[in-house]
Amino acid sequence: ERERKEEEKHAAEERQRKEEEEKERKRKSGKQREAERQAELEKEREKKRQFEKELADVKYESKEEALAAFKAMLAEKCPSHTASWQDMIPLCQYDVRFRALKSTGERKNVFENYITQQQKAHLDRERIRKKQSKEEFIKLLEERGDIVDHKARMRDVAKELSKDERFKMVESERERNDLFEDFVMKLEKAEKERLRAARTENLAAFQVLLGETEGISSKTRWSEVKALIRDDPRFLALEGDDKYRLSAFDDFMAGLARKEAEAKELEREKKRKEEKAQRAALQGMMGELKDKGLLNAKSTWKELEELKEAAEDERMVKFLADQVKAKAQDVFDDFVEELGKKFTSDRHILKDAYKAASELDVLTCGPKGFEDAMRAHEEAKDMAADHIGLFYKELLRLAQEEEAKKERRRQRNIKEFNRLIRKYIERGKLTEESSFEDALEVCKERSAWKDISSEERAELYVKAVEEAKERLKEEKDKKGDRGDSASRSR
Repeated sequence: ERERKEEEKHAAEERQRKEEEEKERKRKSGKQREAERQAELEKEREKKRQFEKELADVKYESKEEALAAFKAMLAEKCPSHTASWQDMIPLCQYDVRFRALKSTGERKNVFENYITQQQKAHLDRERIRKKQSKEEFIKLLEERGDIVDHKARMRDVAKELSKDERFKMVESERERNDLFEDFVMKLEKAEKERLRAARTENLAAFQVLLGETEGISSKTRWSEVKALIRDDPRFLALEGDDKYRLSAFDDFMAGLARKEAEAKELEREKKRKEEKAQRAALQGMMGELKDKGLLNAKSTWKELEELKEAAEDERMVKFLADQVKAKAQDVFDDFVEELGKKFTSDRHILKDAYKAASELDVLTCGPKGFEDAMRAHEEAKDMAADHIGLFYKELLRLAQEEEAKKERRRQRNIKEFNRLIRKYIERGKLTEESSFEDALEVCKERSAWKDISSEERAELYVKAVEEAKERLKEEKDKKGDRGDSASRSR
């Protein structure tokens, strides 16, 4: 702040000096101005002669000494951290230290580094000043609690606060307003916390009051209870907060209703035990059906419904009479899921057995042959027949899908092979009389040729040539028909 005021003062003095010089210059006659100009020139020449004489006498022992002298001159003559190189030249040109550094570029670099340091120092001082100003402003707000509370507004208290010099230490009005708003917001938050704590304490006392009041049951309405306790200080302490009273009353009623809920829970527990026994009986029936081979890990609820043995079983009939159908389906789903887990466990053993039977062909062996091959494996010797059957069906389906996929791929490769031969004949790379060996030499690098097995190529080549002949003949006939038609039109 001091530096800023000094700079302003220096600038004002400079402006005043120039104005006075201008006035003086206007008062003097042309002759006087000429005499003064000559005197100024002489003075300038004398100053230059004196400078050259001093310059001849100055010698620096080292580069460091010359640099130190130049920096000392900058510290002495630089007017402010905003000065430019052009500002410095008139101030320093007759100072011998200005020539301590030989080149202009070197002088400018040292000057710019010096100005950068001065600007950084100025920014640091400004930052510290602003921080101290903010801290003093906050202290002012804290001290004036008589007018600054959680409801205060800046426009209402600014006049009174401005009487203190700390108010104006924060120069920006916007920044003052922001600091004030933040301070008031903290006061408002603290006030809310205080009210919340008081309300919590009052609610606890109100719940004690409800417990002490006689004649309240789980069926008593709030209006009746309110009439009984409306004059109690613990009720009045929550004045204006009826929603909190109602919340406490609801909690109290929930406590009274807890006993009824416990009785209902005992009844529900009894029903759960009965249902559990019925579920166990139904699972027993499903286990019997599984042993007979009527259910397995892949069975569906619809299949169970269609089983006569299940529909006529008294355990199923009783369960459906006492429970909803969806619960019976849940029991079935759990049963099948458990079978699925067991099948998944056995499936790992069956996979090992299948790998061991390397000569076994699923597509040709049949269910009986597959089961015999699996039981030949030591770990699968005593495995459930339905698990072996399920595994066989799974492998058979996958094998059939793989065969179908291979056949589709083969037909696609044949189609590409035929297209390749036809295209080469059309382009003249092959002829209708070219042998298989000729085609091999021309097409052997093409993927459509390589994708056909070597055993089939010769036979498919003959067919592809015949097909190409027929197609070329058809195209030729079509062109001839079009030509005849055009002739008739002409």
